[in-house]
Amino acid sequence: MTLPEIKSGMKALILGYGASGKAAERLLKNQGVDTLILDGDVEFPCSGHFDFAITSPGISLNHKWH
Repeated sequence: MTLPEIKSGMKALILGYGASGKAAERLLKNQGVDTLILDGDVEFPCSGHFDFAITSPGISLNHKWH
């Protein structure tokens, strides 16, 4: 797996807002990355462009987002 180079102005999707999701948000915001966080049972956005996504370990592989 190749990780993207994180650059200011990128957009990231964070799935799950537990401890790891919050830590990911802090890290990305410090790097100037715009983030969208989805948690709980909300609908996945059908539109929008994200440079990468981070899935928290608490999100089940059976969750509707996968």
